[in-house]
Amino acid sequence: MKNLTILGLFLLLVPSAPAQDMPLSQILIPGEGWAKGAAGFKPISGIIAHRFDPNELMVFDTEGHMQGFVDGMGKKIDRKIEEKISFRPGMIAPGGDFQYRILDNRKSLGIFSAKVPQEKIAEIPLEVEEAVFSITADRGTMLIADAASKYVWAYRIDKDGKLSGGESYMTLRVRKEEPRSEASAIRVDKAGRIYVASKLGVQVFDPTGRLCGVLTNPSTERITAMTFGGPKGDHLVVACGTVIYSRRLNAVWGFFNDKK
Repeated sequence: MKNLTILGLFLLLVPSAPAQDMPLSQILIPGEGWAKGAAGFKPISGIIAHRFDPNELMVFDTEGHMQGFVDGMGKKIDRKIEEKISFRPGMIAPGGDFQYRILDNRKSLGIFSAKVPQEKIAEIPLEVEEAVFSITADRGTMLIADAASKYVWAYRIDKDGKLSGGESYMTLRVRKEEPRSEASAIRVDKAGRIYVASKLGVQVFDPTGRLCGVLTNPSTERITAMTFGGPKGDHLVVACGTVIYSRRLNAVWGFFNDKK
């Protein structure tokens, strides 16, 4: 009954989601596959895009230090790093009154004031071991994947920024002999689809939590980071160890804003 409750809640929060099946073929473009981009980085743990300029992505190492910039197709941009920006697993949701960060133990979520980023409003323990997360484009639902298992959890974001109603919402594909999903990032598109970077590739789900299909890993190395990029926000960009790849999709990043 709890799963039905969270499913109903999620559908209410995504009213534009179509009722019919959303097969993977809807986002695939004939002739478009993974293209190799920049290489030679230290092992990458994060790629972050700006909603007004997802054609300039920041690349971070496993210590959370910025390594440099690539464009939305994963090609290196020759630009000096002028400020120190650190990265934590997951993402900070763009806009709104709150910022969310997975804390260092990766088992809890910190809620901070957007106006005073160092002001922690609350810390919420999670039903996971190694969390990565995203929020839906309407900022109504928090999605949290567990790298140590095969589950993705959904929480309602209340008006005070805190979370409620957490339930196991999606089940990732894993190999029998390897129960860890190694989920490293979650992103959403404007149609409400959910993309989870995992050991098997990028697993794509429709807004109801049904698996649309899996975009195969472009490398023998597992995917360690993922975001959307490109001038139109329609390139999926992933990092596999030290190398970046991208592919154009018939989909647009859920937070892409072309109205600067």
